[in-house]
Amino acid sequence: MKNASANFIVENGIPRENLDLMADPERNYMVILKDGKIILTKNQNL
Repeated sequence: MKNASANFIVENGIPRENLDLMADPERNYMVILKDGKIILTKNQNL
């Protein structure tokens, strides 16, 4: 696909079982991609 982008979140847990995960993204989100760019990552290699 040309010019495709994605919004993607990798969480540390299962949000349908614990909605509180979304309340603290700095702690619970491992990676956030917005428009195909990394916004937040816990992995120093990305």
